[in-house]
Amino acid sequence: SDYAKLASLAHWLKGCGGTAGFHQFTEPAQQLELAAKSQSPERADELLAALAELEARIVIPAAAASC
Repeated sequence: SDYAKLASLAHWLKGCGGTAGFHQFTEPAQQLELAAKSQSPERADELLAALAELEARIVIPAAAASC
């Protein structure tokens, strides 16, 4: 329920996701930032679930995981 923190973290993810090459995070993070700013818990929950689904699809190569 800390919408200010959620908006801040969503804004961070919006920028960092693209910088790290995960452009799929940009749009949902932007929408999450807007949902947090408008204090819309249902929309925020929906977007958090979508972002979690995207995160679950990330595969770290074995060589990178051992660094």
